[in-house]
Amino acid sequence: SVDSVFSHLHWVKTDRRKGGLGGCKFALMSDMTHKIAQDYHVDIQGGEDAGTTFRGLFIISPEGVLRQITVNDLPVGRNP
Repeated sequence: SVDSVFSHLHWVKTDRRKGGLGGCKFALMSDMTHKIAQDYHVDIQGGEDAGTTFRGLFIISPEGVLRQITVNDLPVGRNP
């Protein structure tokens, strides 16, 4: 996520029934510089949406092999 570690902390402390990630068992990573988003081609570079990222899910094996990619366009998973 390109959100801050403070946003992540809030999500983890918020119950899932209220839109949070309460009980999350895996680590969250903050990509405030957008470097990882750029590396995985989900960072929008130009136009009115520049600096925004597509929502993406990347499953990487313990050996570092990229096994699955899902990328959604901007309206998916965002509040209106």
